[in-house]
Amino acid sequence: MVQMLAKEQDLEEFDHLAGNLQARMEIMFDAEFMLLSRRLSLNENPGRIAMPGFSSFKNLISQMRNQASRGETGEALKTLLAFRALFEQRPVTVF
Repeated sequence: MVQMLAKEQDLEEFDHLAGNLQARMEIMFDAEFMLLSRRLSLNENPGRIAMPGFSSFKNLISQMRNQASRGETGEALKTLLAFRALFEQRPVTVF
C-alpha cells in the first residue's frame, strides 16, 4: 500500500485494499472484544485489561481513504505511516 501511494498508482485499487484492511481490523477487534467480555464476566483480574482503541484505527483508515480519493497521496501516505506506527505500538491484551 505504501508503494502504491508513493507512486500514485491505481488509487481505486488502493481504496479496495484499504477497505479490506478495515474489514480485517474489525474482525480482529471483534474477537478481542469477545474475549475481553468473557474475561470480565469471569472477573479475572479486570484491572489488567485495557480496551483496544479500534476507533483510532478506524478513523485513520477513513482519513487515509478520503485523502487518497481526493488525490492527496502525500497526505494519505503520512496517514498510512501513522496507522502502521500506531498498530506496531499497540499493546497486546493478555487473556
